[in-house]
Amino acid sequence: MQTTDAPLKYLGPQWFALVMGWGGLALAWKRAGVLDEGALTASIAWGVSIVALLIYLAVFVLSIARVIRHPDGLREDLGHPVRYAFAGAFPVSTILLSAVSESILRWHGFAYGLFIAGLGVQLLVSVWVVSAWFRSGLKWPSI
Repeated sequence: MQTTDAPLKYLGPQWFALVMGWGGLALAWKRAGVLDEGALTASIAWGVSIVALLIYLAVFVLSIARVIRHPDGLREDLGHPVRYAFAGAFPVSTILLSAVSESILRWHGFAYGLFIAGLGVQLLVSVWVVSAWFRSGLKWPSI
């Protein structure tokens, strides 16, 4: 019998790529505002930033629920030869959201905390991915 939260099992870290897209769009609108100094572009940048933040929060909360309810789904993602590469989407989106928070929203303390958290997780993910390459038999010159 299938449970109602079965789709949650397949919510992989690649969903954080949405945050990267919206965050990049917000920063692009911020940059467009530099060119014309218009209130409209600043408002659009701010609105797109809030959308990026809301998507991040939604995917983050759902990802925590996934880890609690379906830890095997996360293990499958991290053990898959292609999907494991998306583990970096979470820390990269966190770092990008820190840039959005600093540059557009002016939430300095929040941005700093996000940056430090994202940086720490990115370091762990990078070490994990490179060590997985070595465990698979890949040699240093191949990297």
